[in-house]
Amino acid sequence: MIKFYDELEQAIQQTKKVEIRFKEKETWILKDRVCIPYDFGKTKKIKKDMFHFYDLNPDDWKTHNLSLNPEQIIDLIILEDKFNPCDYVKWDWPYNWNIQRNWWIYS
Repeated sequence: MIKFYDELEQAIQQTKKVEIRFKEKETWILKDRVCIPYDFGKTKKIKKDMFHFYDLNPDDWKTHNLSLNPEQIIDLIILEDKFNPCDYVKWDWPYNWNIQRNWWIYS
């Protein structure tokens, strides 16, 4: 069982934002972020299972896409704030999600 996987899946199903606390990979400094939960698994670029988020307030020099190793995540809290997938899914179909969801045309 992967820690925080169930919370990620629940947030995806309920289209709710999450707050995550994680250790930055390079420096191991703790960071807190409010994010849109995207998925868990491998991607074309990342060939190992990772948590994938859209960071709503990234550092100035970083992208909004945030992929974390499971061991980097210290805490994941589901917030009451909902999000609309159409505001954050900006790439073309097919979406190839690892976690099944009902996000209308973005599923």
